[in-house]
Amino acid sequence: MAEVHAVLDFSGPMTVFAVAENGRKVFEVSKIMQRRDAAAFAEFLQNNLKGNGLDFADITHWTVGSGPGSFTGMRIAASFVQGLTYGKDVKTRTVPSAEAIASGAGADVKNSCVIFDGRNKEIILLDLQSRKDAILNKEQAAKYFKENEFTSFAAMEYDKKAVEAILPQEIFAKIQWAPNLDTECF
Repeated sequence: MAEVHAVLDFSGPMTVFAVAENGRKVFEVSKIMQRRDAAAFAEFLQNNLKGNGLDFADITHWTVGSGPGSFTGMRIAASFVQGLTYGKDVKTRTVPSAEAIASGAGADVKNSCVIFDGRNKEIILLDLQSRKDAILNKEQAAKYFKENEFTSFAAMEYDKKAVEAILPQEIFAKIQWAPNLDTECF
């Protein structure tokens, strides 16, 4: 029987979906989904599976990105997978999306500070070394980065404008930007 692994992350405005069969990547797609676009979430996933000769029932292992990030997006992804797998012999797990961002940016996955747009004029960060997270406004961020040192920083390119508005310029200049999540990291 074929092992079909699916990776799904919806912790930010971009839905990332990748599938591998017996260790060989079949496809990887991503799509910005904001506000009401999420209504097409299931159809987007199903169309990409069908376009590659697969169906949800073929997936034997699911990995879902656990953020930090959009609570609504993570809830949609986790609930969707839970609904698909309920009562079935399908393995599921979660992996921090921050690791895939750091890897996608070429940053140190074990020691990076991964920064997200937290909306509401805030950033969300996850220190991958200590596994501590924080939600900070501009003033709090200035204080936080004076008191804490990091070897590397990573963030998604789509968050660049929002992150720049919050971070001290010397920290912003050190960020390695990920164009996409590294789904191999999941």
